[in-house]
Amino acid sequence: MLKFGIVLIASIIIIFMIGFVIALCKLQTRCEGMEERVFAKDAIKHIEKIKIAG
Repeated sequence: MLKFGIVLIASIIIIFMIGFVIALCKLQTRCEGMEERVFAKDAIKHIEKIKIAG
């Protein structure tokens, strides 16, 4: 149960970080859709790694 909680918290932190980065990109209007997809893919990879570790 503790491991699940750690995975959940880590996932939420990663999602917030991605949201923050995308928001910054949109404010700067330098980033395009492709970069947002790359961030999303990286997040999925991180979450999968955490699940495997957990």
